[in-house]
Amino acid sequence: MSHQTYIEEIEKNSKKIRIYWLAFIIIVVIAIITLLVIIRKETDFFVSVEEGRLSEEDKTEIEGKLLAGWAKRNLGLEELENIERVLGSETRELSLGEKKEIERKLTQ
Repeated sequence: MSHQTYIEEIEKNSKKIRIYWLAFIIIVVIAIITLLVIIRKETDFFVSVEEGRLSEEDKTEIEGKLLAGWAKRNLGLEELENIERVLGSETRELSLGEKKEIERKLTQ
């Protein structure tokens, strides 16, 4: 009789374990599907950019954002803003020499 209760207990535990494994597998599959969907959307965006399906307005907006970020990085303006924020100083006007130096760096 006692062996029957052990068998029932083992069956209950095995059902729980199967349910946990099934839940784990479902979560992993959903995560993989989500990643594939995200990758697909990003790939579609870049393909549309390469094929030129974007409007001129979209292209100009993207170029403006990219160029502004690159210019800021190349000129070190982000670091300058961080330093000024830490020191509490106000922004200042660029001198003519600084403006020419910026133009020279941009045209290189």
